[in-house]
Amino acid sequence: MRTCLQQNTRPVGVVFWITGLPKSGKTTLAQAFSEDIRAKGYATVMLDGDAFRRACGNDLGFDPKSRLLNARRLNGMCRLLSEQGLTVVCSTVSLITEIHALNRTTIQRYVEVFLNVPVETLRGRDPAFYNAADCGLAMIPGINQTFELPESPEIVFEPAGGTLCLEYAISELLKWMH
Repeated sequence: MRTCLQQNTRPVGVVFWITGLPKSGKTTLAQAFSEDIRAKGYATVMLDGDAFRRACGNDLGFDPKSRLLNARRLNGMCRLLSEQGLTVVCSTVSLITEIHALNRTTIQRYVEVFLNVPVETLRGRDPAFYNAADCGLAMIPGINQTFELPESPEIVFEPAGGTLCLEYAISELLKWMH
């Protein structure tokens, strides 16, 4: 007896690419949103750029070339997971126009989220982290490394006083689930 394979009709998952400068709240938002949509029954994977870097062997630095390569790896993983129907919430600095363009052409359901927090606010959150860049001990976008603002993010959060209301942010992200 001969059987025919049916075409895969599984829906493609949404990729939420949450980007911003270091310490802007990307991981905090990604974790809160991931927990919320999991509780609503969505099959969800959260990818944090730093954790992903470690999971891939921690073979990259933080120079522009390494940041680009890590972002390309994240793109591939997000695409793979979303094609299997999973919702992917990715928090990563990756302020690179080339990556945002790659995401838009390779990820079917892509939502770019930009946390626009002023550097002065970020310095206040973690002075030691930013002082390391001032002293040349670390390469940090916005201080001693260039970055490219997203050209057309679907969502921009500009937290008043630097503090993002997670309930509001989650409600805005949920609008993109369908």
